[in-house]
Amino acid sequence: MTGKILNNRDCSIAFKIEEMEADHITRWHEGGKTEAENCQMLCIEDNRKKGGK
Repeated sequence: MTGKILNNRDCSIAFKIEEMEADHITRWHEGGKTEAENCQMLCIEDNRKKGGK
């Protein structure tokens, strides 16, 4: 299974789902909810780069 990267700054290729992580658009620690409208899939590398910024 592959997924397409959404709202990703660095990648524009498709990754296997196990190569991706869910990301909160509005950060969880800033009150962002864990719901579809506030989530995007990023490749692991870009999600780790984003971190808690």
